[in-house]
Amino acid sequence: MPSNTLSADVPTLGWWYGGQEPTTRGVPIWTKLIENMGGAYRARLEKGPLLVHSGLFLDTPSAFTNPTLGQVKENPTRYPLLQQAVEAFDGRCSCPVVHSKADAAVDFVIVIGHEKLTIELQRLLAPSGVKVVPLPKSGGVVDLDDAYRELAHSQQVRTYFYGEPALPSSLAGLSGSTVPLGLQLNPYSFQIPWDALHVLRVGEGNAAPTSALPLGSSHVLSPTRLTRVDPGGPAHVVRLLNTVLAIVRVDPEDRLETAKSKVKEEEGEKAEEEVKEVEIDEDEVPYREEIAQREVLGFVVITAIDTLKRKYTILSPSPGKLPSTVAIAGSIEWVDSA
Repeated sequence: MPSNTLSADVPTLGWWYGGQEPTTRGVPIWTKLIENMGGAYRARLEKGPLLVHSGLFLDTPSAFTNPTLGQVKENPTRYPLLQQAVEAFDGRCSCPVVHSKADAAVDFVIVIGHEKLTIELQRLLAPSGVKVVPLPKSGGVVDLDDAYRELAHSQQVRTYFYGEPALPSSLAGLSGSTVPLGLQLNPYSFQIPWDALHVLRVGEGNAAPTSALPLGSSHVLSPTRLTRVDPGGPAHVVRLLNTVLAIVRVDPEDRLETAKSKVKEEEGEKAEEEVKEVEIDEDEVPYREEIAQREVLGFVVITAIDTLKRKYTILSPSPGKLPSTVAIAGSIEWVDSA
């Protein structure tokens, strides 16, 4: 989630994974997001040679140090997520202004304080011409524990809505891109009907038991399929209270057509055609899966759920109508204690 530092003055794009780190279950959606990020990068390169020669820094999550995360039976290569990122941001694929290998391809991977990882990546990436550079870790650096990471994530969400706290006077006069502006923001809290915001999740579809299927049949569910969240369900199942939602853009072509069947009814010598809509499961999502894999419009938090009035209480960074009626929920929660 973006913050209000000096570097945030530049317009940015954001994609929503829905979790803090890639997991085995979330690898399919992670892969799609990286592919789309790489596509956006290549599209930027086509705007001119200046962008090509400006370079690019990729900061990867700590989960990339897991050599088996993302492996599949068809391709048991180690560190598949890292290799996918290198390939996805290869700007030579479609950019006409790129003339050499070093112009727009990942050519360096920097590893800090991990000798074993450095050796393995050097062996793995050498054939593709990527150089792995080891950097020593400062003696004053310590690994972050889970408690600190959780606190940092919570503070980042708070900063998105309220801005960063004012700096002490001893630091306020410092310059540099890492010094926050000290801008205080005022988010808006308002209620909306359940029908005004369709909340979806990725890859959490429920299916009938195998015993209920025809003999020899099996379930084939897409790991990136969208499922609708019922706000009226049990709280421990719905998991919407204090959940961070990503608002996504939905275009007219993203809506799936309702299945229709034509039924002929003959009466005497006349034949009439009657179009009837087939009853659809309420959990069925009338949108393409791709809406959860594109750039997001912003973030909101559900701070309360009124089951009697069938309304959400939403915390939003801006007033007025939400830019879309569709939101994607993940596993990130945040309690507004301001």
